[in-house]
Amino acid sequence: MAQRYYAQGIYHGGGGATILLAEQNMHFCLRIADEAAVIDKGQVVHREDIAGLAANEDIRRRYLAM
Repeated sequence: MAQRYYAQGIYHGGGGATILLAEQNMHFCLRIADEAAVIDKGQVVHREDIAGLAANEDIRRRYLAM
């Protein structure tokens, strides 16, 4: 089975820093990220803010095993 990674851009207030994080642990990502991109087989298959991603049952069922 192909591994899936979740890439998040995280913005930390006044510092103006954006961090790109590639992580397989979706529960961890939901706690720290502002938005996410689901990457499957090297292609971005979905991109959304974290609240929308957590509420998107179709994407969660198809890609995130949640």
